[in-house]
Amino acid sequence: MNTDRLGMWLSVLTNIGVLAGLILVIVEVRHSSMATTAAIYQENINYGRDHIELLLSDENKELAALVFRGESDPDSLSEVEQKKFVLFIAYRMAVWETMFVNHDDGLIDDRHWYNWDAWYSELLSQPGYTLWWEAARHGYDPIFQQHVDQVFKTK
Repeated sequence: MNTDRLGMWLSVLTNIGVLAGLILVIVEVRHSSMATTAAIYQENINYGRDHIELLLSDENKELAALVFRGESDPDSLSEVEQKKFVLFIAYRMAVWETMFVNHDDGLIDDRHWYNWDAWYSELLSQPGYTLWWEAARHGYDPIFQQHVDQVFKTK
């Protein structure tokens, strides 16, 4: 009898240990997921910051002038300047597309996505972004294309 009772208690303790182990795995997976999300978000911030620093740097005054003129008056750009402008804006908008795809995949939460989306969507109110979109639309994820098309319709 004592052996049966001991076996039962060992079985209960084993099950409690397994349950505790599963709880620890769940907690670890959650923390790992949060760390991955934070790393993705931080990488996008760094990419965006690098882009802004290009425009703010004294070494790139000509680039900044071209981009700012292209945003507000793309028709004033020469053909070569238009191509440079489109390439630069495509570089800028890669952050938006990446955040969109990461949000669509569930890696970026709504709160962070809406802030990014609002900022980039506002850029589209400037005339130069129509030039960019007409030239570069084909190079983006189809679902992102639909999103940007919708943003342009509301501007």
